[in-house]
Amino acid sequence: MRRNALGLIEVNGLVAAIEAADAMLKSASVRLSRRHVISPGLVTVVVEGDIASCRAAVDAGSAAAARVGKVITQLVIGRPDDDTRRLAAPAPEAPEAPEAPEAPEAPEAPEAPEQPKLPEQPEASAEPGSPEQESPEAPPTEPAIASPAVADQDDTGPLDAVEEKGRLLAYIAATQRGRTAQEVARHFKKHFGAVRSLLEGLTQDGQLQRKGARYVALNRESPQ
Repeated sequence: MRRNALGLIEVNGLVAAIEAADAMLKSASVRLSRRHVISPGLVTVVVEGDIASCRAAVDAGSAAAARVGKVITQLVIGRPDDDTRRLAAPAPEAPEAPEAPEAPEAPEAPEAPEQPKLPEQPEASAEPGSPEQESPEAPPTEPAIASPAVADQDDTGPLDAVEEKGRLLAYIAATQRGRTAQEVARHFKKHFGAVRSLLEGLTQDGQLQRKGARYVALNRESPQ
């Protein structure tokens, strides 16, 4: 269909405009281009087509609108200028591009099933009626009392020889404080009991004098 003409009808009221547009589209091969609302109550209907179709449409639309309302004016423009066409019937706006569909959300990963809890092991307890076996505590050991004997002494026998007595008396007479039986036994490396018996014998003979645990020589000159 050639669109080299415009047909316009201005009516008073929306109902008359709808009636005119319906009659125009049904009576000729035209296309409704635009509807202008100039002021409250004034509506202009614009159609496009060839010049003969626009004239026939405008005549039919004017007659239909006059039956229900008031026709203000009508006009047919053949071969309108491009600016006039844009003024009366602007180019249709480009349809909006459809919005891109939203990407579906990724399904959530299923939660890992909880690991079943292992049953707690019952604590080992003693059977009823059976006494707990406890290891008997060892009795405390009493510390050994050290023997007055000297550890490194040599038990070679009693000091009963004359020369041994002389050496013993000389050892005791060497100090004014005297000697104890332990010191004598340690010095001569003899048994403590034998040394003590000998010292007691010399004390009874009057050669030594006992002062507490010490034995002091009465004659401090060493016997020859």
